[in-house]
Amino acid sequence: MTIIKNQKQFCAGLMFAIFSAGLAWMSWRYPIGTAAQMGPGYWPRIIAIFVAVIGLLLIGKSCTGATETVSLPKFSILGWIYAAIITFPFVLEFAGLPIAVAVAVLLSSQASSESDWRSTLILMFGLAVFASLLFVYLLGLNIQLLPDWWQR
Repeated sequence: MTIIKNQKQFCAGLMFAIFSAGLAWMSWRYPIGTAAQMGPGYWPRIIAIFVAVIGLLLIGKSCTGATETVSLPKFSILGWIYAAIITFPFVLEFAGLPIAVAVAVLLSSQASSESDWRSTLILMFGLAVFASLLFVYLLGLNIQLLPDWWQR
């Protein structure tokens, strides 16, 4: 008889616990300070503690409730996601931010069997406009909007 009944919750709790341990380890060399005069390590440790508590709660909850198993993801789905992530900087360099965002959305939408062309087009346009406004105009980052060959 197995103790873990819900593998999804157990894996999520384990991921949170590992992440919080890494965060606590990385922030260990920074001084904490006090609550009145916080040091650079204060908030990373507080966040690590909260994330660890969430992970432990998920691990504990995975021992009760309905049985649910984890299945391996389809590798074609991961391939589309990785393709979107890998091609983004190259398209950004060659064609600019709006086109790079549109290509990333198009590639990642192929991972879902539920996406249709209308929602993909709306998401491509909306995210391209939002990313352009946010990163170029509001934050003032030096990211090209139009490709060099278009501006000539």
